[in-house]
Amino acid sequence: MTKKHLNKRPNLIATAVAGIVLAFLAMFLLKIDYWLLPPAKKMAASWKADIDMLEKSGKLPKQWKDIREVTIKADNSQIQEWLKDLQPPIHRNREGNFRLEVFLVHWIEGYRYGAVVQYHLVDLRNQNTIWEDGRTFKLGFVY
Repeated sequence: MTKKHLNKRPNLIATAVAGIVLAFLAMFLLKIDYWLLPPAKKMAASWKADIDMLEKSGKLPKQWKDIREVTIKADNSQIQEWLKDLQPPIHRNREGNFRLEVFLVHWIEGYRYGAVVQYHLVDLRNQNTIWEDGRTFKLGFVY
């Protein structure tokens, strides 16, 4: 081999290594593994991440740790299928005094789809709603 051919080889190896590093970086930053999940698993992952974030930020009411029951209802959409395997990421307290009612709605807007989660925290002693909130999860693209 001539000197010219030997000089080109390190450039080719460096380019290949840089390409591999960029591919892994893109997968990490763009969360490719998340986007490849089926919708029900994306919903479960997004829901858990959202609850964790709300707990850490102190945005949940103090009664959140006193939830005895969780009920989930959904509109007549794809979410009915998701409910079969969907476990709410909410800790239950057997001695709690509250019921968390969760209503899930599937939505499509433009080229995006996702879910809306509506929470109602109900005092079991008097059936009054003491807190409510709504969250939206963008889960993917319609194609």
